[in-house]
Order: sequence, then structure tokens, then C-alpha cells
Amino acid sequence: MSDQNPPTEIIQTGQTDIPDVPVPQQEEQETCPLCKLTGVPQIPGSEPGSDTSSYDVELVWIACSKCDTWYHSACLMLGDEKVRTTIPHEIIQEVEGNRKEEGGAWFNWPQWIDRWYCYTCIARASSPSNPRPPRHPPKATLKKGVPPFESTKPKRPASSASLAQPAKQAKKARTSILNQDGESPRQAKRARSSLSAQIQGSEGVEATQSSNEGRPKRNIKPLDYHNLNNSIATPTNQWLDLIADPGKYGRVILDAKYKSVPGNLLSRSWLDSSSSSSSSSDYPPTLFYGPDREPIIVRPENGGFTSMGGQIPGKDLTVQDVARLVGPKRMVDVIDVSSQQSSQWTLQKWADYLLPPSSSSSSSTRKKVYNIISLEISDTELAKKVKPPKLVREVDWVDNYWNFSISGKGKNKAMETSTLTPTPASDDGTAVNGNRNGEVKAEIVEEDRGDIKENAKAPYPKVQLYCLMGMKGAWTDWHVDFAASSVYYTIHTGSKVFYFIRPTTANLKAYAEWSGSFERQQDTWLPDMCDEVRKVVLNAGDTMIIPAGYIHAVYTPMDSIVFGGNFLHSYDIDTQLRLRQIEIDTKVPQRFRFPMFEKLCWFVAERYNSQLRLLRQYRPRSTVSNPTAPLHSRVLSQLIHLCDFLSNQISILHNPEKEQRSKNLVWDRMPHELIRDPEALVRELRWRVLRELGEGEVHHSSLSVANERNGMKAENGDVNHEKEMKRKKAKLSRVFDKKGGSRTWLFDPPKWEESITPPRIETSLINLPRPFTSKEEEEEAEKTVSTIKQYRTRTREFEGGGLVVEQQEVVFVERKIVWGLDRREGGKMEVD
Repeated sequence: MSDQNPPTEIIQTGQTDIPDVPVPQQEEQETCPLCKLTGVPQIPGSEPGSDTSSYDVELVWIACSKCDTWYHSACLMLGDEKVRTTIPHEIIQEVEGNRKEEGGAWFNWPQWIDRWYCYTCIARASSPSNPRPPRHPPKATLKKGVPPFESTKPKRPASSASLAQPAKQAKKARTSILNQDGESPRQAKRARSSLSAQIQGSEGVEATQSSNEGRPKRNIKPLDYHNLNNSIATPTNQWLDLIADPGKYGRVILDAKYKSVPGNLLSRSWLDSSSSSSSSSDYPPTLFYGPDREPIIVRPENGGFTSMGGQIPGKDLTVQDVARLVGPKRMVDVIDVSSQQSSQWTLQKWADYLLPPSSSSSSSTRKKVYNIISLEISDTELAKKVKPPKLVREVDWVDNYWNFSISGKGKNKAMETSTLTPTPASDDGTAVNGNRNGEVKAEIVEEDRGDIKENAKAPYPKVQLYCLMGMKGAWTDWHVDFAASSVYYTIHTGSKVFYFIRPTTANLKAYAEWSGSFERQQDTWLPDMCDEVRKVVLNAGDTMIIPAGYIHAVYTPMDSIVFGGNFLHSYDIDTQLRLRQIEIDTKVPQRFRFPMFEKLCWFVAERYNSQLRLLRQYRPRSTVSNPTAPLHSRVLSQLIHLCDFLSNQISILHNPEKEQRSKNLVWDRMPHELIRDPEALVRELRWRVLRELGEGEVHHSSLSVANERNGMKAENGDVNHEKEMKRKKAKLSRVFDKKGGSRTWLFDPPKWEESITPPRIETSLINLPRPFTSKEEEEEAEKTVSTIKQYRTRTREFEGGGLVVEQQEVVFVERKIVWGLDRREGGKMEVD
């Protein structure tokens, strides 16, 4: 209770339907308890002997939320330390620091208070004599949204009582216990309650109408039932009109001049090649990753889908065939374009709905436009007729890094082999694996991959095989595929029109704001918030690979069947993690995110760590060169972002401020069957990646990864090394209350100076029984003792003129006893 007008009394006359003007009653005047001790506070500059009494000037009142005792806010602010402790320290700092010219202690600071308790109630609550102390001690709280401190109050809907009252005058610094009508606080409070009751009881319908007129009306757009009935969503119809004639609406949609790339060029070897090589000069691999990436189009004249190593069913495939091969009773989400709401249909119902309209029933069929964009066909008869492009199979995280053996039962040999070493595919579709003995054997990747997936006992992300079926006029609004996964998209039948927005930092920020607001999605054309939009038309036989993070919308000009799939890869990890965070910020439901994303990241980290370990492994008995190929520099730099993400996941487990539910989610998404120590894995992977990047890039790479939000959004651009070092040292100083130089942060000690003494050999004759024999007779033997000493010394200085000298001494002693050796012919023991 804060900033309340003093209560009033209502005097009723013979007329019961009209409240009289409140008049003060002959009641004891309300006084502030603190004024009894110090007197009424005077505004600076007022003269005690003036004609104006202190009670004629208004003060701001505040009531205790517990005992309802009224106090002057100025008395509280000017009181002793015991009284001032009842005021939040943020308000004291604001009033004394920024509100001196607006009255200081007389400023209306109670407007920021939600609940306030007097010192008497606070002391009684914490007193040992209180038989029923509260669970939580009373403490003043601020209103929601404070700070920042603003003098204006938020607008609230008017009630019937407030509409019946005369308009309030602008408040000034009040310095009296009486209000403008000469009423005490309790009188004013009773008057408001009585007045409200009379209005509600006497005016009836009139009061209700007055209340309705005073409330602010919500800006609700009425439903367009014509569009709903004719399968055009209310927000969609304007977009369809806009894309049909952008100039009419003052918009510009550019024709995308994306390169058509030969299909047989797209492979992992192309991605790992340099942009200056002869085969990549016209089609650099940066078309697929990096800031200059753009959709890659393969037309039939470029070789088509088969030249990419992919496979789809023949041109005679129909929707009825899809229902038969996938399963006519398979349930699928069907989106009603008119409302953008989905419902569950069987595939047979969908196939029957899309039957070509007959002449007799053409007017009664296909009244609405529907769209299917989430039919995953893995483990079906149709999946046997579809194979993703070679590039997708070679870089897809699920195919190459998911551990299908984790399920406990049914491990086959192919599974066991796949967990030992990574299987980087070569250009001919084979992979070279190394076993524990360092031997090398070639395996057919495709066959083993299919067997492993078919025999997998545990669920895995099934996002690589989709069959999309859309009707003419379908519109899919602006979106980014889950976790910024890349997409391959081949048109089997029909046509599609894509609208693209580049995934720049500014555009992704605008997309996050747009997708997080339902109102903006309804009435805002997203390209108005971005730099530009480009259009691509795909016809039957065309294939397109959409790189990570591209914002796009899709229009279907005719009935279409499309095959495609999503895949994550190691060339744009930072973008994938950034979009994952946007999904969390915009509260995308879990069922619409990339399945098992966190567990997949752990599998990727484990396999890359194993590959880097094998790359540096010493193989003394091997007769061939190390089959593990070095990683591309782009992949190495992106693995740093993966390490940061996994480190952030681990930090959640150690953060006492995180809820137990969040910790359980992180823990359950770790593959503990494979990774026993996740924290050690992340540390080792980061160290190995930085070592491969080069000693000169270790500090630069680690410091150039500036994290946003939960430490997972890497900023673009170079980071000044010296400035970053100062920031980190200053942070350590604040944490440990010591100078940053005294800590071991980025500590680089000097090298040891070593010296080894020559071996000192002592030979003597002793009598000992031979070991491992039944005879206990002592026999003469020669005993040789060799002693070597190693000394290490280093000196280092630290800030403040300190000096540290460290010395180490290591003694190596070797003893050798020889029986039955002729001492005159035997030589001394050699020491390496």
C-alpha cells in the first residue's frame, strides 16, 4: 500500500441514489507516529513563524501493509537509521542522488513501493517473544518494473468508482496529514469504500455502461470467415497478394542469381579444398559455409540429383503410392493453410483428399488447401527408394558421429568397430578404420551405415528423409529450420517458390524479434525488418541445398511432391548454436526443435577427440602411414564453439542458482554410457583443437570467442588481445579481491634447467641363495649398484619484485645381482 489518499466519510441524505459530497466528521485527527516525537517536518525554506500552518501543506502518506498505520514519507526518509532501514536502499540512493531538486525527502517516492512495513511490525516479527513468527520476515518490495525509477505511473483500466470521482489534480509535494477536503487518512479510506458501494448498488446498469466506456478496448482483428472458408489464412492472403505484385505494395523482391553448381562436384573433398584450387575457382567451398554462403542449386542440365549421388523414386510416383509405401494408417500432421493449425490425418485420408477432381464432383472436393511438411519416412518401404546426396551423407552428424551401439543389447561387429575410431569417408565411398593393433582395413560405409541404423536399439534423430506434399496455393511462413540445420531439397513433382533472407547478424536479430511476437507474425512482412529478400523458383528435377541459418518462406504454385532432409555439420557450428538459442528465447516447443540435439553434440565431441588423438598417436609397429586425415582449419575453428557450448552445459550442473529441473535435463542428455567424465572430454578436446590450430593461435582463438547470453553466441570480428587480457585479469581481481597478476590465470612458467651426473657404479661380492630354487644354500654372487642423479632448477619473478627459485633432485638407483658368472671374464654392467 503506497501513495494512498487519506480515507474519508460519506454523509448520506434522504436521496439514496446520489452520493453527497464528503464532509469531514468530528473525529480525532490522524497523525503520523513519527511526528509525535520530532514534529511535522518542514519543507526547506519555509519560515516557522509564517501564517501558513504546517498542516495546511500536504505531505505524501504511506501505510504499513501489516498494521495499516499511516506515516509521512518525509518523516521516514528524514528519520534515524532504524526508521530508514524500512525503506529499500535503492530508493534511498535514488532520492538522495537524483531527486534533490524535486523535493528530496518530500519527493513522492512511495509511488515505487509495492509493499511496505513499519519498523514496529518488523521488530515484532523477529522478536523471540512472538509465538508465531512469520516464515519470511517482512520486507519492503518494489513494484514490478522498478528500477528504472520513473515519476509517471503506469496507466490502468478505469473502474466505475474512479469514473464517478472528479478528476484528480496534479500532485505536488504534500506536507500535511489532511487532504484537499480536510480529511484524515482513515476518513478518506472509508469514504472511497462507501462511495464505491453506493455507485455499484444505486446506478446498476448505468454504472456498468460507464465502466465499459472507460476501459481501454483491445485491438482485436475480427476473423475473416470468407478467407477461412476459402482456405486462405487471414494473415496469408495479404502475403499472397504481395508476392504476386510487390510493386503495388511498395516492396521489392529481387531475383536470386545463385550459382548452378555441377552435381558431381559436391562432396567433402570439395569442402576441404582451398578456394584457389583449379576445381574450386569457379565454385569455392565457401558457397556452403562461412559468411558468404548461399543456396546451392543443381539443375537437370548440371547433372541433376543423381549426379550428386542421390536417389529418388521414378516420375510415376503418386500420392497414393506414398500412402501405400509408408503405410495407409500412418498418422501425419496436416496443416490447414487457412488457419495455420495442424490436425492428425491418416495418409490414406490425405491421399483420397488429393485425388484428381472428377467432372461430377469437382465442385465439392478440395475446398481447402492443406500442406504436409513433416512426414519422416525412415524405416519404411519408401525410404529404400530414397538416398540423400553424397555431400549430405559425408558431413551429416547423425550418420557419421551418432553412436548407435548405445542400447545395451544387440551389438554387432560393425557397431563395435564404429565406436573405436572415426570413419572419414574417402572419395570412392569407403572409409579407412584403424583397430587396436594399428592395422588398417577398408569398409563399405553405405552398407554398414544402413545395417547400423536398422539394428539400432535406441532412438536416434530421424530428420534426414522427409517426403513433403503440398497443394496448390500452400504458403509456409518465414522460418529457419530447427537448430539452423542445412537442408537438401529436390522437386519430384510440381514446383516451389522460395523467398530467402540472408542470415546476417542484423537479420537474425530481426527474425528473433519477429518470431517471438504473435502480433508481428500476423501483420508484419518480415523483409521490412531486414535488408533484402530474394526469390528462387524450383521446378521438377531441380535440387537445392540451403546452408545453415537461411531464413526462408515457401509458396506452392501447383501440387507438389518433394523429397528432402535436414542435417547438421561441422562447418557452421556457431550458426547452429546461435539459432538453437533463438529457439529457446522465442519459446519454440520442444517437438519442433532438432531431436536429441545436446546428446548429438556430445557424440560429435567424443568422436572428434578420438580422431585428434589418433592423429597424434605414436605407432611404432605400424608399417603404413597414419590413416587419420588432419581436420580442415574451418572445422577446427568451429569446434571451439562446440567446446564452449558443452562447457556451458557443464556449468549449469555446478551453478547453485539453477533449478534442479534444468540440471536434470542437462544430465539426462549426456551419454554417460560412453562418456564417463564429460568435463575432462571438453578440456581435452579444446586443448587438442588449439594445438592443431598452432601454438601462435592458441590464445587468439580462445580469446576471440566472445560469448553472449549463456556464453554460447560467438561474436564476429577480431578481438584485441591485449584488451581481452586486461578484462579477464580485472574480472579475476574482483572475484578474488587480489591483483590479477598474483593468480595463475594464463600462467606461463619458465623452462627448467636440467643437469645429469655421470653414473656412479659400485660392485661387490655377496653370498645369497638363488631365487626360485628349492636349495637354500648360499652362493657367491656379484652385486652391482648404479646411481644417477638429475638436478632441475628454474627461477621466475612475479609482480612486486618477488623472486622464486625452484629446485628438484631425482635419484635413479639400479641394482643388479649375477650368480654363476665368472668375475674375471664378466664385464661391468652398462648403463643407458
